[in-house]
Amino acid sequence: MRTFTCVKHRYIFQDSTQLYGPLSANLWKEHFKIFELTKIMRQKEDLQFAQLLNRLREGKHTEEDISQIKLREIQPDESLLETIPYIMSTNREVNEINQNVLEKHSKHYPVYITVASDTMMSIEELSNINTNDNKPYQKPIRVNVINCSGKTTYKNAKQEQKILFHLALADKTGTMKCTCYQEELYEQTQSNCGLLIRNFIIKNKTILITKQTKVTKFPAMKIEEGLIQQAKNILHPPAPSASPIKEIKRASLKSLMTVSGTICGEEDVKTVFINGEDTPLKSITLKDATDDIKVTLWREATLFNIHLGDYVTLTHVTVHEFNAQKILNTTRHSKIEVTAPPQENIDIQIHGVESTKDETSIITIRVTNTDVYQLMPIQNDILIKWFMLDDEVDNIGNALVHYLPQTCEVVFCNGKIINIVKEKDDEDICSD
Repeated sequence: MRTFTCVKHRYIFQDSTQLYGPLSANLWKEHFKIFELTKIMRQKEDLQFAQLLNRLREGKHTEEDISQIKLREIQPDESLLETIPYIMSTNREVNEINQNVLEKHSKHYPVYITVASDTMMSIEELSNINTNDNKPYQKPIRVNVINCSGKTTYKNAKQEQKILFHLALADKTGTMKCTCYQEELYEQTQSNCGLLIRNFIIKNKTILITKQTKVTKFPAMKIEEGLIQQAKNILHPPAPSASPIKEIKRASLKSLMTVSGTICGEEDVKTVFINGEDTPLKSITLKDATDDIKVTLWREATLFNIHLGDYVTLTHVTVHEFNAQKILNTTRHSKIEVTAPPQENIDIQIHGVESTKDETSIITIRVTNTDVYQLMPIQNDILIKWFMLDDEVDNIGNALVHYLPQTCEVVFCNGKIINIVKEKDDEDICSD
């Protein structure tokens, strides 16, 4: 017999050697008859070469056999690729050669690739699978690559630095994220190409392309526009509308948010050790008219050119909890923009004015239709203009005591009143 046994096992047709083996029937012997083929067909015209191959497979080759084989050595030549058989040691090398031949022919002749639809999976089927058992799926899936991310470095269990990248995939039934650990596939998996993927893993609703995964380029299929846009949002999700900080603190954990506010606190960049890497982070505190919140800037976000007092809008941040307090963390999609703070017209009642040593005063206000009283800074010249006071007034607080309370419309910006815009009503002002 020139057929090898299974690895670490006996031939399937041999009698069992287990404890009760002699009592069990050998169905192979009872129902099958062995025919041993002794005539060589592939090399029937070259008996000498056939015998050489048999000695090689059994490890009984001679020096003369090796010399004979070396006489047939040739230099790699692309022109010979389609005229001679190639023996490769891995399926990946086989697929590369086959793919090269297909691409060469497709320039001059149509190439048709068919796969039985009942043997393939769909994204819709994969989306309904709830498993993280790292089991590779033998059934292939045919998809279009809609988007491809840049390369990202990571360290494996052996602390070796490796490369991964992400893909946004779609077929006619849905969309799904894919993480690829085969760096050599990066150039082949750019947008708008088709792929046939086998031996992949599903984890957290994501397709994982590992070293064992087989990927073959395929003609792209027609996908409806709605699914294409949905797939684009996987790697580049649209920024949600900005929410007041008070509402953000009520949001559920991991919610994706956009926040705007003034930077009222800033810490130095520090480094923490995460997944085998030194990772930079920086904390800032944002404040708006409703509340304040701490934001942790991670990795590249620590390089944002921002300073204390800047009014910023930060997108694609997620809600987390630290020390029983809601905080925000940046993500790889986060963007920050320094803008002019928004202005808002509100109706207030001024109940008290306290002068300070500089050119500002602190006024006690109540926002109309609320029971909340606040202290608010305001420039003295705004009060002087509004109440028509003498520019040389010594103490604005004393000068305005007879005019209060006063109802007016003010322009509120970045935590300050920057103007009083409602026309003065003489009936609202008490004369001396």
